Amino acid sequence: ATTLKTSPGTKNPTAILGESKDSYMLMECATPNKFFVVELSDVILVDTVVLANYEFFSSMIRQFRVSVSDRYPVKVDKWTVLGTFEARNSRDIQAFLVENPRIWARYLRVEILSHYGNEFYCPVSLLRVHGMRMLDSLRAVDPAELEVEEDTSKIPPEGTEETEEVVEDIPEETHEP
Repeated sequence: ATTLKTSPGTKNPTAILGESKDSYMLMECATPNKFFVVELSDVILVDTVVLANYEFFSSMIRQFRVSVSDRYPVKVDKWTVLGTFEARNSRDIQAFLVENPRIWARYLRVEILSHYGNEFYCPVSLLRVHGMRMLDSLRAVDPAELEVEEDTSKIPPEGTEETEEVVEDIPEETHEP
């Protein structure tokens, strides 16, 4: 994944793509229209977005909106909104389930709508995006959709009758000396 665009004044935007707890993207809480756009490494049907902020003495993201697109750049009103979510005021990893994935997406936009606290910075330490890759969805087949093939090895050729072979136990002859 790659961070493509952020709101003005954002520092270290690539930090959200790594797992280091000591690195983070920094946004000033007072900045209007806080957002970031990420290009995903594959086209997916997004089903979960994960965010974290491990930084003490900072404000936590409260409400945020997640939108996706299959192309970039795209006008702000052309993004497909997956949902508006509310995070807990907690310094741990938080997962947000997307109830209606809607489209296959390569680009993800997160808009920060509100935050907890009144600190100067609203950092984001981690972003993860989970979903099904388009290629995997083509490979995944619902067993109910498969045609059942009959076992033709036990069906007699056309024009012949099926007969049962009966084997009887025949007593052995006994010979007396």
